[in-house]
Amino acid sequence: MADGFRIERISIEGFKGFTKAQEIELKNRHVFLLGPNGKGKSSIVEAIRWGLFGSTGRRNDVVRNGSYSGECRVVIDLSRDSNEWNLTRVLIPGSGESRPELVDHLGEVRNIRDVMPQIHSLDAGEGAHIIFAAQTAPLGRPPEDLSPFEKTVIGHLGLTDASAFVSHLDTFVKEQGEEETRLARLVDDRRDRLAERISQLQRQRGAILAARPWDGELLPSVAETEDKAKDLIKEIAPDNSDDESGAMRLDALVDKVDRVLEKRIGLDRTPLAENLARLDQDLTELGAIGDILTTIGSKKARLQEAEEARDKDLNGVSLEELRTRFESQHRSAGSVALRRRLGEVAAELICRSDDVDIMSCPICGTDYDRNELGDLISGLSQNDDEQNAAKLRETENQLNAALEADGQVGRLREDLRECEDALSKAVAASGDAKLAAAISGGHARNYFEAVKQQKLSIEKQIDGFEDWLKSVQTRVAKLREEARFQSIQQSLKYLKDVEEEMQSAEQSFHQFVEFGESVRGIQNSVRSTLIQQLRAKAPSVANKLTTVFCALTKHDYSDRLIIDDEKLPKLELLVASSSDTSGTLHPTGVLNGQAESALALVPHFALSQAEEAPTEVYLVLLDDPTRAFDRDHIEILIERLADLGKRVQVVVATQETETFRELLPKFFEQETYVVVEPQDWSPIDGPTLVIQ
Repeated sequence: MADGFRIERISIEGFKGFTKAQEIELKNRHVFLLGPNGKGKSSIVEAIRWGLFGSTGRRNDVVRNGSYSGECRVVIDLSRDSNEWNLTRVLIPGSGESRPELVDHLGEVRNIRDVMPQIHSLDAGEGAHIIFAAQTAPLGRPPEDLSPFEKTVIGHLGLTDASAFVSHLDTFVKEQGEEETRLARLVDDRRDRLAERISQLQRQRGAILAARPWDGELLPSVAETEDKAKDLIKEIAPDNSDDESGAMRLDALVDKVDRVLEKRIGLDRTPLAENLARLDQDLTELGAIGDILTTIGSKKARLQEAEEARDKDLNGVSLEELRTRFESQHRSAGSVALRRRLGEVAAELICRSDDVDIMSCPICGTDYDRNELGDLISGLSQNDDEQNAAKLRETENQLNAALEADGQVGRLREDLRECEDALSKAVAASGDAKLAAAISGGHARNYFEAVKQQKLSIEKQIDGFEDWLKSVQTRVAKLREEARFQSIQQSLKYLKDVEEEMQSAEQSFHQFVEFGESVRGIQNSVRSTLIQQLRAKAPSVANKLTTVFCALTKHDYSDRLIIDDEKLPKLELLVASSSDTSGTLHPTGVLNGQAESALALVPHFALSQAEEAPTEVYLVLLDDPTRAFDRDHIEILIERLADLGKRVQVVVATQETETFRELLPKFFEQETYVVVEPQDWSPIDGPTLVIQ
């Protein structure tokens, strides 16, 4: 690897398990990180990868040491062609992004992408990374759906461009098919919508033609319909001075017809309706006033009748005179009654006196003959008694009747006064001076009749306007329908043009589909050629893989690796047994854990030994590659690493401390490697590195 970079030293600070800066001298040698888990071995492996790429390869990985207040940085000193370079990567505070700085052997800052534009890291299984420079890809980018194993084998066979071309064609064909499906749905949808719209307009036009809103059989032109609208505007608003109608389109003219008609309704019908409503209100008020006048007339008639009845009871005298007469007769009747009582007492005294012929009158004391005195007293007590009582009753009855009639007259006068007050208030509330004058002049009924005639006149005017309005509205409705017909005609004409454009678009779509078919033909051809190439070269690759696999595993049964011919161009390994005469093939999942771990390393050991390796490998990072390995297989792995180390720099982290210490000197020259043991890790000071 004459032109490749090698690591001379690495300094780690604030990264993962490291806090304060620690430096590891590699001096272009291989590194074996030995010790138990949790001491910082993996942090060193990941620090190298992060320093080169700014990523550890783990999703959402946190690289900053949370217990360290200083910067998170990794400094890698590199050498190439005996020239030293320096790469420093610092984590930007508050983000997951990092900032690299590459300084060349002359001290100039260089862009890392300019110096190492093709540097990549290939994940080769859990914790294994191959740092290499890929071939230049003429197609811009390598296939993205290949596994690490496929990328390694495809690159080794020199078929990266062909595989990338197939991958790009697959992507293009997929996108082409999706676009064809999308466009097909779009074309079908537009065609269906266009056909439905045309059919809908044709049905609407047929309905209009079935009941033509114009006279005659000939179809009117747009200009003729516009003239009808202008004439109707002049008829509705003859005084309209607006001359904009001449420049208006048909739809605007129809809208203007509606506006001028609405304005005409506002100017004519609205005032009439307002006057009619006012007259209705006036007639309602006049009805109430008329009721009051009727009540007043009725009460006046009753009052006159009551006064006549009272005068009849008084019989030509006044009420005071009749009352005086009654009082005089009442006093006279009292005197008569008193004399009668005196006579009765005197008669009783005569009867009680002794039998004498001559006795004194108990009233006047004059002596009288007893019998004569008795006759005198008896005559005195009976004088005019019945006659006076009859006159008194007659006068009393006349007086009571007169008083009752006079009370009725008073009540009727009060009622009449209240009605007249109500009439005055109602007239005042109306504010109508003519009404007041008519009532005061006795012409109220004539006034009422005049108002009724006014209402009838306005109702006739409204009826006439409504008849005219109904006629005009009928013509406006026909005009609107005729205008709709013209709009439908124009829409159908426009859709006819759209239909022609749609046919052109469909032709373009068919050409697009034909292009896709041609690309799919190219895809099938290129894929077929790639499969033929892989089918021809796969056996030799499988043999190389088998050699390394058998050396690493020494498996008793599964000792052959075969690339599945049926899955091409996808590269998938199968395992078989040379002792099985049936040739049965098995998926790699049948391998035990030790063999499966070894299988992840096989392609890189096998293909890196090729004389014309298509990838220039700089560095192999292996984190705990010996899982499930026993001592014998660990020895085989170290032997293979030693062979690989002749061409690339190797960094290995493992827990198998004693086994590696024992076997490393057996396969590696002492000056070609360094052993680092992270010890006594703490969250404050990080690991203590013992470098041997």
